[in-house]
Amino acid sequence: MLQDPRRFAFTASLEAAWRDVRRELDGLHEEDFFPWYERGGYSGDWKICGVFAEADHPEGGRVSADVLRRCPRTMSLVSAVPGVNFGAFSLMGPRAIIHPHRDGGPRMFRCHLGLRVPDGCRFRMGERDVGWEEGRCLVFDGTTQHAAWNHSDEPRVVLIVDFRPEAHGL
Repeated sequence: MLQDPRRFAFTASLEAAWRDVRRELDGLHEEDFFPWYERGGYSGDWKICGVFAEADHPEGGRVSADVLRRCPRTMSLVSAVPGVNFGAFSLMGPRAIIHPHRDGGPRMFRCHLGLRVPDGCRFRMGERDVGWEEGRCLVFDGTTQHAAWNHSDEPRVVLIVDFRPEAHGL
């Protein structure tokens, strides 16, 4: 289910710094991104560039020291989130679809900070469709069925931050 982003103090910091985060995103290279680790759940191009991962996370070994050097503000913001488990830039290519699914593993909430959001990009949480906005956060419970699509001719990029809800009293 969608959560009110104001319920989480860290979202104000992310939104206030979104232009800094986007500048760091703009300094990345195509080879810094790699396909999302669960490859069966989407059609088209979906890639990520990690900026934080706990050692037991499936992408824990894929966070590049070079990327962290080029994205110090992003890494600082993500690592300051109470209960953070994972953080990455998420790039959905033009016409990509992330099929309806529920995240497995331990219960995590996921925050999306909109960085590049062309028209035609939508997110479905349960039966509710919403759009991302550049500079704004969406927060949701990953155990609720969700899906996303990019019907535009441009990539959509958000910063993903996965965190434990119990670190926020939930």
